Amino acid sequence: MFDAWEIEDTDVLKRRVYRSGHEDAKNPRPAFMKAGEIYQAMLASENHRHFALREPKGLRKSSKFLLNYAPFFDDWGTLIVQEGVNGGILSEGDFRDVVEALVVGWKKLNPKSIYTSQGYARALSGIMKALPRGREDLENLVPPVIRKELREGGLRTLTGVSRSQFENQWVRKLSQLLT
Repeated sequence: MFDAWEIEDTDVLKRRVYRSGHEDAKNPRPAFMKAGEIYQAMLASENHRHFALREPKGLRKSSKFLLNYAPFFDDWGTLIVQEGVNGGILSEGDFRDVVEALVVGWKKLNPKSIYTSQGYARALSGIMKALPRGREDLENLVPPVIRKELREGGLRTLTGVSRSQFENQWVRKLSQLLT
């Protein structure tokens, strides 16, 4: 961010911490280096620019629909149903657009591996949990090509993982990185 905001090299904070998490730092700080390792191993593939979610215009109807930090989108998915659909902010078409964007976005982010990016799958999992008949309601909402993605392969596997299982996986992974 120092570079993005064009902070001068004379800035006190920049002089103290700039690149301190990199191996080539003048004064490397182990805690920052470890944080960088964790970010690269666990979060870098999750926190992209969310291009897929720029398309559904319904998400612009309320600031409630701003994303939190990926990949933990279960609550966001639930919010889309509870506040968006049930609360009358999103029409059925708006909701369908969001679901389609999540499916298409997940597919683009995961061209070869189902484990590269899981945030959109977690959002879909939250959506399914909030719908009365879960996966069935979701599949009935979307066109056949999207329905196929929800029913088969990696996306089905990831949306089938419970929130507690998912979060426990992340805790184990983080524990391994910290030892």
